[in-house]
Amino acid sequence: SDMISFLWIILILVVAEFVVGNFANVFIVLVNYIDWVRKEKISSADQILTALAVSRLGLLWAIITNLFVTVLNPALQSYHEMTIVIAWAITNHFSTWLATGLSIFYLLKIANFPSLVFLYLKRRVKSVILRMLLVTLVLLLLQISIVNVNETRRVKEYEGNTTWKTELRDAVDISTMTVFHLVIVIPFFISLICFLLLICSLCKHLRKMQVYGNGSHDPSTRMHVKALKTVISFLLLFAVYSSCVIMSFWRSKTFQGTEEQLCCGSLPMAPGSVSDLTCVVPGVRVVELTQDRSAVVIVHKVVDPRVLPIFLHQCNDDMISLLCNILIIMIMAEFVIGNFANMFIALVNCTDWVKRRRISSTDQILTALAISRVGLICTLIANWFLIVFHQTAYSKVRITLRIFWSVSNHFGSWLATALSIFYVLKITNFSNFIFLYLKRKVNRVSPVTVLGTLVLLPFDLTVTLVYDTMEVKGYLGNVTWKLKLKDAIHSSKRTIFTLVNLLPFLTCLICVLLLISSLRSHLRKMQLYGKGSQDPSTKVHVKVLQTAASFVMLYAMYSLSVITSDWWLEYSWNKPVYLFSLATEILYPLGHSCVLIWANKKLKQAFLLVLRQAKCWLKELEPLQL
Repeated sequence: SDMISFLWIILILVVAEFVVGNFANVFIVLVNYIDWVRKEKISSADQILTALAVSRLGLLWAIITNLFVTVLNPALQSYHEMTIVIAWAITNHFSTWLATGLSIFYLLKIANFPSLVFLYLKRRVKSVILRMLLVTLVLLLLQISIVNVNETRRVKEYEGNTTWKTELRDAVDISTMTVFHLVIVIPFFISLICFLLLICSLCKHLRKMQVYGNGSHDPSTRMHVKALKTVISFLLLFAVYSSCVIMSFWRSKTFQGTEEQLCCGSLPMAPGSVSDLTCVVPGVRVVELTQDRSAVVIVHKVVDPRVLPIFLHQCNDDMISLLCNILIIMIMAEFVIGNFANMFIALVNCTDWVKRRRISSTDQILTALAISRVGLICTLIANWFLIVFHQTAYSKVRITLRIFWSVSNHFGSWLATALSIFYVLKITNFSNFIFLYLKRKVNRVSPVTVLGTLVLLPFDLTVTLVYDTMEVKGYLGNVTWKLKLKDAIHSSKRTIFTLVNLLPFLTCLICVLLLISSLRSHLRKMQLYGKGSQDPSTKVHVKVLQTAASFVMLYAMYSLSVITSDWWLEYSWNKPVYLFSLATEILYPLGHSCVLIWANKKLKQAFLLVLRQAKCWLKELEPLQL
């Protein structure tokens, strides 16, 4: 009875959301249409809003149709699967890109930047939105083409050459995942860039208001705040929606056809469609969902002592599944926050560079470091998706992913090391001749460090390519010679991997020790002259120590996690261990970037301004909620 009540609550929530969603979007369409008829003209913003509301009506109907057809008539769902997928793809495409176009429209209309490119786009804002929508139709056509090919392959799965069919299936799966993630990631990042640019424009505008002695409640500030509310709400809701779609897609790929599967067949489109209607309760060995036209019937088969070991094994599987879901949510949250933090660093520094037409050495390193870490996070996530969704597809693109990971990991670790060296040379004071020489050439030391370590990168890439090629073609040719070569390459791979990870770690550790030594020397001088320990030099030492020490600790955790995940993938697959290792790996580029934002005065001020604006928005919303 508890299960039935829970299912009915979920169904009522879904229906309520469907009704409210339809009402809200129909309301937008009607208001804009009436205003258009009355004034005999319609603004660009109203055009986008009306088209967005229409597309979201279609999206709501596609999702609810998929839900009810899947729950009430799975046989009918299998016949009309392609139609529902195409309907969802079209409505989701226009809904996402129209919302992205609205963010771009607000940015170009409200923000002010002196860049020639921005001014050119600002004058042609209508054509920019229209051309963007037309160009993105290429992604929609790719989606529909892949759906058609996949449906044809599924219908004729047992006809023709089996090997060719398997290769076609792998190619279609890779194409589906690639286009699927492009459709989600591209509009999200464009809207995120619009959000960050609006924040930069608002900061610039508020500074002008302070210079001229005006308040912060002028019309331009209000427009900035309203646009920021719209864009941030889209980003947050789209992130939640995308996570639900990905998890639904992952469930349908992972659990399809298993005996313990508790959900009916579902499409990788509706967040919380059928997976929300299923759960496992203690004391129930099997929960079967049987559908008729009126209700969902839950059939319980109670555990008896003879099947107690099976029941305990089932409970253990349920706990592992719950742990995996929690880790997946953590990974997705780290992915979003990590990309936001690093793109925030890059955007603030680039905006300051364009405004001042010069960039400091610290900002150069921080910007390059942020870009490399965005690449590292995206590579780790792409690697995870391929491993989870399709092992065969992963084996085909594994070499490419390893190359991307090696390059982004190399630059990420050595740029952070160069930043630590830069801080040490700028802040500390030692009488050593070599140190004084490096201190005078501080602006050249960091580029030389990064360029000098490029010697390790070709070795790393070569060993990776040869090792992965041996993995793919391990049973071709002379087996004994192949095994000896594989052992030699494996040993070389471990050596290069240790060097690539150990050298930057030891270098940063030396920087931390030098900073501690310099701080102790400085504090002794302060005590000798009877001064306190709160002088600017001490504060700078402490900030740099926090940055360098956080990098050392997070990088150590990251390296151990990489070794752990690599070992489990190679010798004994364990999903929770791999997911935990991945969550720890992403924590390194996320956590260190957050520390860098907090330690850098300019980045900290920009971030605090964002927090203050968010606090003001919450205060403005409180009277409305009451």
